[in-house]
Amino acid sequence: MYSRVLVPLDSSGLAEKAIPHATQIAKGLNVPIVLVRVIDQVDPQLTDPQHGLYLDQVSSSLRSNAQEYLNRVASSLRDEGLTVECEVHEGDVASRIIDQAEMQPDTLIAMTTHGYSGVARWVMGSVTDKILRGSSNPVLVIRAD
Repeated sequence: MYSRVLVPLDSSGLAEKAIPHATQIAKGLNVPIVLVRVIDQVDPQLTDPQHGLYLDQVSSSLRSNAQEYLNRVASSLRDEGLTVECEVHEGDVASRIIDQAEMQPDTLIAMTTHGYSGVARWVMGSVTDKILRGSSNPVLVIRAD
């Protein structure tokens, strides 16, 4: 059925609400969970070489923080006997998640929706909506509230 369950996380408690669902599926199918965190590319205007804020250092720090976060989440899942992989990527969130899932066509994407609607959804966009429309993989969407 599925060879792995990919869980996109954004370091929020809302996104983490997908974890119990992904855990049940992964245990039932005896497949690994892949935790993915996509960080935005650092805008060069946010750096200031004159004061020691170099682009590569800022980017490295963001990547390191994201990896530490995923490792903490993975640790508790491994304690439950699950096989867990962690991946940090840079770029457009929806595109990177879709790309990672499509590397194995039988990957299930399990994620929450933050429940934006109306103007907020129009202004901010919906990563979940983009993944639902753009992915050829199955997507399990959990309402975060």
